[in-house]
Amino acid sequence: MLVAATAPERVNALMLISPYCEPLLDYDRPPHGWTESEVDEFVALWRDAVRHWGEGRTMALTDLHVDSPYNRRLMAMLERCSASPSTMSAHLEASLRIDYSHALASVQCPTKVVLLAGGSMPMAAARHVADLVPHGEFVITRPSPRGAALGEAWSQVQTIVEELVRGSVPPVDAGRRFAATLFTDIVGSTRLLARIGDTSCRALLARHERDVRFAVTEAGGELMSIVGDGTFSLFDGPVAAVQCAARIVAEARRLGFEVRAGVHAGTVEPTGTDVTGLTVHVGARIGAAAGPGEVLVSSHVRELAGGSGLQFADRGSHRLAGVPGKVHLFALTGGQPSLQAPRKRVSLNTFDRVVLRAARRTPQVLRSAAAHANARQRRRSDG
Repeated sequence: MLVAATAPERVNALMLISPYCEPLLDYDRPPHGWTESEVDEFVALWRDAVRHWGEGRTMALTDLHVDSPYNRRLMAMLERCSASPSTMSAHLEASLRIDYSHALASVQCPTKVVLLAGGSMPMAAARHVADLVPHGEFVITRPSPRGAALGEAWSQVQTIVEELVRGSVPPVDAGRRFAATLFTDIVGSTRLLARIGDTSCRALLARHERDVRFAVTEAGGELMSIVGDGTFSLFDGPVAAVQCAARIVAEARRLGFEVRAGVHAGTVEPTGTDVTGLTVHVGARIGAAAGPGEVLVSSHVRELAGGSGLQFADRGSHRLAGVPGKVHLFALTGGQPSLQAPRKRVSLNTFDRVVLRAARRTPQVLRSAAAHANARQRRRSDG
């Protein structure tokens, strides 16, 4: 606020979330928009939350509508990452005594004062801040749906920020994009567990998960989630998704079990750190319809993969659970990426072992010898 008031050329817009501009401690009269009981309750609640800093108690004070155990754990992590308890205590006590109401009339830039509907701030106090700013606009968010995630609850704030910066509200489908989905699932995981036992199966699944992560990352995709023995990944294009699926299936077979995979392509909609939409649901159903060791794709993927060298066999039209109509499916039959052959073990002779031992024990000696050898080689070349 002070920067906007004293250096207006440096600030294009201002956004304040649940602000108060007058001191809540050591005052002669209650600040505008507050009653004495509201001040006492607000101060007591925030001091208690700071005394238990790192436990997520600020969640109830920020937005009571989403004060769930899960969100409280996330808020606890955010608290621990933001400041130490002593630092936060000092910050709170300073903020409770600050007074910048005199600077509000000098703010020239467009300003939005946003009040979270489920927060602990009185509406009249936040509205008073907006009234003191010449171009201030008071906005109160809609109550967050019960059980909403933090990202979902704060998406309204993000929209207000974009409107303030861009001057317009972004389209509803602005975040939607085209992508290819890849779903994989281990076939017969229960039988595998019964056959090799808990310990061996846990180690095998951990190895499979590492293989999937590496394959998806190397193919330029993003591993979105791992649930049980199934995975969901997202790619910019279907060819990379199909090739990655083939690699995952082949590497799983090397480990001694089969994986089914399904690839679909279409429009997805981001929701926080996840994506949703009909494309995701259809992709999951295609993956579930694949047989052991099979990569099953939709007709969209087959058409978009034209010219890539991938070969498919027609598997006909199928009704997938929860998907309207029939979906034409194809199975990958050729053009899979060949996996790299394992590296051959290099045999060392006696001289090699001596050099290796010296490199480990006295690396500076070998560096000096190498530098001397390189200098002699350069002199011979110059001559």
